[in-house]
Amino acid sequence: MSFTSFIGRAIARGIYGQQIMKACPDLKKHHAALDLFCEACNEVSFNVPHKLKMGMFIGRVKMKHCLNDTGIIGINNPNFVILEDGSLYTKNAISLTTHESIITVFLKNVYTHEQKRIYVSLLTYPQKDSKTKRRHVRSTVVGRTKRRWAPVPTIIMENSLGPFPMQIQQLSSDMALKYNIRYFITGPGVDKPPLNYFYIEQETGNLFVTCPIDREEYPEFQLICYAMTPDGYTPEIPLIHLIKIEDDNDNTPEFEYNIYTFHVPENSIIGTIVGQVTAKDKDEPNTLHSKVKYRIISQSHQKLQEFVIDPDSGCITVALHLDRETVPTYTLNIEARDMGGEEFGLYTTAPVHIEIGDVNDNLPQIAQSMYVVEVYENIEHAEILCIPVEDKDESRTSSWMGIFVITKGNEDNSFAIRVDPQQNIGCLSTLKELDYEKSHERRLEIVINNEAPYVPPPNSRALQTSVASIVVKIKDQDEGPVFESCEYILHISERLLVGTVVGNYQAMDPETGNKHLSYKIIKDPCGWITIDESGNLRTTESLESDSKIIEYSQCNVTVSAIDQSGKTGNGTIVIVLMIENNYPVSTSKHYVMCKDKKTICINATDINLPMSTIPYHFEIEKPVDLKWKLTPNDVGFGAPYGLWLYRKRHTSQEESDLTFENVTRSNTEAPGEGNIRPNIEAPREGNTRPNTEASGNTGNTMVFLCGEDEERNVAKEYLHAYNYEGKDSPTGTLSSCTGESEEEKLSFLNEPEPPFRTLVEVFVQKDCV
Repeated sequence: MSFTSFIGRAIARGIYGQQIMKACPDLKKHHAALDLFCEACNEVSFNVPHKLKMGMFIGRVKMKHCLNDTGIIGINNPNFVILEDGSLYTKNAISLTTHESIITVFLKNVYTHEQKRIYVSLLTYPQKDSKTKRRHVRSTVVGRTKRRWAPVPTIIMENSLGPFPMQIQQLSSDMALKYNIRYFITGPGVDKPPLNYFYIEQETGNLFVTCPIDREEYPEFQLICYAMTPDGYTPEIPLIHLIKIEDDNDNTPEFEYNIYTFHVPENSIIGTIVGQVTAKDKDEPNTLHSKVKYRIISQSHQKLQEFVIDPDSGCITVALHLDRETVPTYTLNIEARDMGGEEFGLYTTAPVHIEIGDVNDNLPQIAQSMYVVEVYENIEHAEILCIPVEDKDESRTSSWMGIFVITKGNEDNSFAIRVDPQQNIGCLSTLKELDYEKSHERRLEIVINNEAPYVPPPNSRALQTSVASIVVKIKDQDEGPVFESCEYILHISERLLVGTVVGNYQAMDPETGNKHLSYKIIKDPCGWITIDESGNLRTTESLESDSKIIEYSQCNVTVSAIDQSGKTGNGTIVIVLMIENNYPVSTSKHYVMCKDKKTICINATDINLPMSTIPYHFEIEKPVDLKWKLTPNDVGFGAPYGLWLYRKRHTSQEESDLTFENVTRSNTEAPGEGNIRPNIEAPREGNTRPNTEASGNTGNTMVFLCGEDEERNVAKEYLHAYNYEGKDSPTGTLSSCTGESEEEKLSFLNEPEPPFRTLVEVFVQKDCV
């Protein structure tokens, strides 16, 4: 409690000037330490009756304001005893003979040995006369008085100034007219925690409070009161008496946090909520003592009021345009005052820090828009120019970092820009070697933006993007010869003669255009070619892929060209050996299978070495009803390089069909009646195809019937011997059936004799239809 509040309450209770100083002698020196008990280590007063019973509670002396660390407590009167909490009791039943008795309490600190004294004055008040009444003796009552056994709830002001003990109520029972009534109380504040806050005079029923009470700690007490005769008879029902502590505005509002920090982006619209502060008051809810109002009492920048606060909710909102580049942070001092914000209310303050978040509302700027720089040709990764960028946005953020884009003049990707993120500088450099002979200068156009998208401030015009034009002048320098192409692909076939010219690889002097240079091979892992003064490339040996000296089919050779000044230029020749695909070839192109039906052995060879050829794979390219069969002939090298070709065994019906199918035409008749098996038992076509599994190349071999040529025509007529079939036929020779259309030449076939009927049917079906 403040000193002013204490004085105000004392005056309100009729305690003036000298009385205050007498009750609290140290008030002049230590008014800030003055407590509600007026204990200043000199004198404390208690009102007591003349007669004190043994164990009677007198009052409580608060000793902490006199000596914080009390170790030893003593008293100069043996009829009294004082406890550690300051409670003073009678040790014996005594009667006070004088109006005022003084008891001295001694205090001593066991650590510092500091000693203090407190004088306790016992002030007596007149004893009420009472007449002894006996139970069950009725006396004549002239009139009935109002019952006082059920008084209204008692209200005590929080932090009352006393003096203590202070009478707060008097209990009275109508039964006191008949009996000798004594009053007793029990409950919290009496014989239950908190102890000794209240006591009652048994004879008078006067109820006393012994000390100030904090409503926030104990808002009310419920005491059970008894009216009892000396012999224990209770003519009244026990009474529950309610004592309420009336709230005093003794608590200031308390903020939830000691310091508040909020963030809000710049350019926020008016009315944007920044944050909310909250303060709570421990005084009685729903009263003016706990009704808090908020207001901004100061801010770090007093020119304008960029923020406002709602007095009831404590919400802080944006009131004006915020620009981080102008003011990055604000500090507000917020007041929370109770009593609805009235001037006499208690208040507290708390600082509120508001940080303005950055928005990309400023574009990057460069010092100049035109640059002219020089760089030598033939220098790779050469730094040409560094362009610093200025941006008002927050440093090292996406709104501050510049992005450089080459929009023109870099179609061949000869340039690149590297950005220093710490200094926000873009450095232009070459990715490739520039050629003075091709172009004397390059013109570039560079656009600078930020990583974050540009957001212009409200009610303002958008800024123009920064563009830089750069002229890169290329400086000439004496350089060595340059080959027409950095890499020359040279294809060489197998088995070429030594010294064969297989290509030409020349260079020229870029300054003079002179091609009269000298050449030499500076790196050649294979030794396949040489180069002369004219750049002609010649073979050094006959190359063959199957040769053991050829370990690979491709070789890279580095060639150097030298001008008259001794400057050199290098080029690369990639030699690719063209491997020929050699097909396997049969040792014979034609095979003939005749009447003896001996198997045919078909052999194949390949000019390549065996490691690239065998084993061969043979197959019949045009099988006829699966009538041919191939059997491997394993000879040499441990793998088949030939095969046997022979006819499968057939049934009699198949042989009959083959007979009809393979009979050749003849102009010779022979006697006899029975059919003779033809001397050729193979089909008309039977090609075999050998190939190799290693190279996959194939070759063909033809197998012919007896007497056929390559066009499958009968080379000549064969004479066939027939058995005797009867008398001669009146018909002419069979060779006259040539397939001509004259009806007279074919009419004899309409009715052939039995021995020739079958033969005629065959020829008619095959040749004459």
